[in-house]
Amino acid sequence: MPAPSKPVRRTANAVNLDDNLLSVLESMLENDERITAHAIVRRMENLGAVSTLTRDTFRRDLIAHYQQLQTTRNQWVERAKKNSQKRLIASLAMKDERIEDLERQVALLTASHKAIILAVGELGGVRAWQRFFAHYDEHTLMVLPNLNEHKPD
Repeated sequence: MPAPSKPVRRTANAVNLDDNLLSVLESMLENDERITAHAIVRRMENLGAVSTLTRDTFRRDLIAHYQQLQTTRNQWVERAKKNSQKRLIASLAMKDERIEDLERQVALLTASHKAIILAVGELGGVRAWQRFFAHYDEHTLMVLPNLNEHKPD
């Protein structure tokens, strides 16, 4: 569920209320406080009634969005609690090994490509590259120098 887009407000008070609501919701989510309209009203100073939040569609949708985020976060926490700590550590270790393996593969591929480029350069340079890529136009390969010009001896 994407976050609702902020509407254009007529008054500065309405804009301030939206901004305060957003900061209160962020704070409640970070502190793992249960997000309800009543709890929000208790945390906001210049707000007296819950209906100020619930009758406005943007504010109501924003509260629902943060409640969904909180629910999703709590589900992840519960799943993590169900997995043993040893299992989580093992899973992280496996992921670290996979990352290291992929980094080694990237380094190997980078080195091999560099070696290929250097070898082609030694065997004929740009003319050899043009033979391999003759079916590409100049714009695809970037602008290559004109090889029809004669080199001075």
